[in-house]
Amino acid sequence: MSVSWYAALDAGSSSLKCLVLDAARPGAPWVLDQAPVTVRRPAPGLAELDPQAVWAAAQVLLRHLARAASSAGARVISIGLTGQISGLLPMAADGSMTGPCMTWEDQRCAAEASDFAATFGARHPGPLGVALPTSTCWPAPKLKWLARHAPATLAQAWRVLQLQDYLFFQLTGQAWSSPVTFIGLADVRQGTVQPEVQDWCQAPAHLWPTWQPAQATLPMAHAVARDLGWPAELAPCLGIGTGDMMAGFLGCGLQPGDAVLLAGTTEIMGRTADPATPDAGPAGVARLPYAPTLDLVYGSTTHGGASLHWLQRLLGIADLTPLLAEAASLPPGAEGLLFIPHLAGARAPMWDPLATGALLGLRASHGPAHFLRAILEGCTYNKAHILAACAAAGRPLIVGTTG
Repeated sequence: MSVSWYAALDAGSSSLKCLVLDAARPGAPWVLDQAPVTVRRPAPGLAELDPQAVWAAAQVLLRHLARAASSAGARVISIGLTGQISGLLPMAADGSMTGPCMTWEDQRCAAEASDFAATFGARHPGPLGVALPTSTCWPAPKLKWLARHAPATLAQAWRVLQLQDYLFFQLTGQAWSSPVTFIGLADVRQGTVQPEVQDWCQAPAHLWPTWQPAQATLPMAHAVARDLGWPAELAPCLGIGTGDMMAGFLGCGLQPGDAVLLAGTTEIMGRTADPATPDAGPAGVARLPYAPTLDLVYGSTTHGGASLHWLQRLLGIADLTPLLAEAASLPPGAEGLLFIPHLAGARAPMWDPLATGALLGLRASHGPAHFLRAILEGCTYNKAHILAACAAAGRPLIVGTTG
């Protein structure tokens, strides 16, 4: 086959997407197919998913990819994996889950997050290798919560994984992950979990996946390839990749002095920094290695597309496009309506899992278009707040967006 395709499977917070890139047209990737990712919210502050349901959807997308490649006379060389991180999937050796699969949004470990900060310092750069604000979204507090409140879950678990790692396991049979994918638990500079963090989590070392660089690959297991529609000799390689945030930023090819906005279910803003310079930013933003000669200073939200989805559910509207035109005709300020976008707590730069959202200044004259404009403006104000924090050591220029 003379046509070479490269694909990516992105298990995001709201959807699972399969993207394709033709090697002959590197500037024109396209979304081949997608499926919703359902997050269960059984009680306030809880957010769980069903990895088996995500895997079932992934199989549908990958069979579509195999058929599309065959029809185009193309060979899929490799499939990179990315997805939402900072969750925790406790998995048995047969691939079943031994307990609740908490996503990054799950806030039940608030006490454990505070304990982690008290033990290692509010930004704890030492045992993690990076400066991170204290938050319930990181996997270490989630692991400690399981040790305290669901010890049988850990006793029965073979590994703890992120969602993309679980897909890699299903496709290759190996439980691999990149330390950056486990930011908030693994030391991303040393590539391991430090003993003091492991002791604090009360977790045995066998739970960790095999740490590999983000560019590590393995062939798709032959039995899986046949089931998905690939002959064994055409089975693509699988790359463990990295989290969706870092994958998005890497796709922008950031250079020194650049900044970027990643827009999706949540929104993330960041700028590059020289690794040799001290962390000059305030405590509301994080810092981690982006490339050998660049660090990334960034702040993440709990909202963005998620707030729009909330409005759609509230109003029972499948398509916001007509309402967007009406919202655009309203004056700035949505005629006195202000949206506080913390529907699932707050991340950067406040990092308050107990923060709540609000619509302030509501009057009888306000309608759906006002709600939409207020939501867009409220999310934008939060981005401006993050940008100001990231710009503490200099004024960045936004040079690209992704989402």
